[in-house]
Amino acid sequence: MVSLLNNKGNSDMPIILLWLIFAIIVGFSAAGQNRSFFLWFFIATLISPLFAWIILKVISGK
Repeated sequence: MVSLLNNKGNSDMPIILLWLIFAIIVGFSAAGQNRSFFLWFFIATLISPLFAWIILKVISGK
């Protein structure tokens, strides 16, 4: 908790932005397969964009 309060730089910002960008890509990939963009964006944001993309590909059979 102390490290969060004393953090003078935003070194985590690029990681968070990349995470969200890849989650959006997973959402668009899901939408292209007639699945819910928002559901898959939410799943990718919670677990991991990579794992969500793998799960999406496995359940779609492609």
